[in-house]
Formats: sequence, structure tokens, C-alpha cells
Amino acid sequence: MVATVEQSANVKATDLFLELKNNRPLVVLGLFFMLAFTFMFFMNTVNGFFNQYVVGHSEWMGAVGLVASIPGIVFPIFWPRLKKIFGKKGFFHLFLGMFIVGEFLTYIWSLDGMHDELWLAYIATFIKQWGLTSATGFMWALVPEVIAYGELKSGKRNAAIINAIMGLFFKIGFTIGGAVPLWLLAVYGFNETGVEQHANAIAGINMTAIWIPIVLAFVSMIVIQLYPISDKNITDINRRLDEIRI
Repeated sequence: MVATVEQSANVKATDLFLELKNNRPLVVLGLFFMLAFTFMFFMNTVNGFFNQYVVGHSEWMGAVGLVASIPGIVFPIFWPRLKKIFGKKGFFHLFLGMFIVGEFLTYIWSLDGMHDELWLAYIATFIKQWGLTSATGFMWALVPEVIAYGELKSGKRNAAIINAIMGLFFKIGFTIGGAVPLWLLAVYGFNETGVEQHANAIAGINMTAIWIPIVLAFVSMIVIQLYPISDKNITDINRRLDEIRI
């Protein structure tokens, strides 16, 4: 549904703050966006360091990266069916859980004696990326619901404002996920010019590549559980909007 010329003319800058105040689904989804992109960029920022210094196989990054790309290319076609089976919240819990399982497998790969197990790297990466790409990909499908909810509450279809707010949450997550890991590595004594890293720096890499993303994924599961719009709700919202427009 595209806003009419009259609706667009009525949009004001202050609507941004009103949406944040009155549109609870927007706030919940925005926090989920921020958390999801934070732990995604946490992991991505230090992934090269993990491969080079923790497991000692930077030469595998190309092959492992290829495996990581498969879920995002092949499996989106199954998202609607899985959402129908597990429900909206169940979908996110399923795939965030898969991400966490993949991170635990990554931890096993980081243990002494497991560094040369390429098969484990493939499995851990595949499961982790399947969970990550599904959760962070499907969350964009909730934005139209938030827009419809806001229109019902305010009488204005502030699609541009809501998309801008989502972009803001994305950028906050991107910034935190890109900057904080490097700061934490510095605290742990990481030496970017060193051929090898001491044990404390290795612990810092594991912390930023595995454990913090796991914690943030758990928090994301809690946040998405608070999302108030069910499939039944959105059907009712769209019906009421259609009645108002007529």
C-alpha cells in the first residue's frame, strides 16, 4: 500500500518521535534490528583474526566463506513455509537457536586438537550462517506490519519515516558491531602486527567472535518474543484500514 498525495503532505518531522512513542511494535522490531546487526558485525569484524590466529587456517577463508554463502542463496524460498509451520516468533527462535548452535560448534573448532578439522569448520559455518541469514533476512518482512500498525494508530502512513528509523537502528548496530570488537581486542592486548598472539589476545578473539554474539542472540530471542503483532492481528489491522480507506 502506497501513501496518497494527501497522506504524504501531512507527514511531519515530529512524526518520527510520535512513532517511537506510540508504535510499540516499531520499538521492539528496531531493538531487534540493532541487536541482530550488532552480533552479526561483531562476528564478521573478527572472523579473519579468528581464522588466522585461533585456528591457524587463514587459507581456508575462501572455502569456508563459500559455504557461508549457500544458505542465503538456496533457503529463502523455504521461509514462508517455515514461518507457517513454526509461527512468526517460532521462526526467529528456530534460526537464532541454529546460529547459537553454530557458534558452539565454532568454539569446538577453536579447541586444541580440532583446528585441522575442515569438516567441522564447514558444518559450524553452514549452521551458523543458515540461522543468521534467515533471522536477519526475514525480519525485514515485519516492517510493513509495523507501518500498517502505525497507520491505524495515527491515521498517517509514515512508511518513509519508519524505514528511516529502521535504517537508524541498522546503522547503530553496524557501528557498535564494527567498533566495539576492535576496542575489546585492544583491551585484551591484541597485536595487529604480530605473527602470533598471546593467550590473552586469543581469549579476546574468542570472546568477540563467539561468546558475545551468543549472548546477544539470546537477548534477541527475548526481544522478538515481545513483538506484539501476530498473523491474526495483522489480518485484523489490514481489514480495519481497508474499512477506513473506503
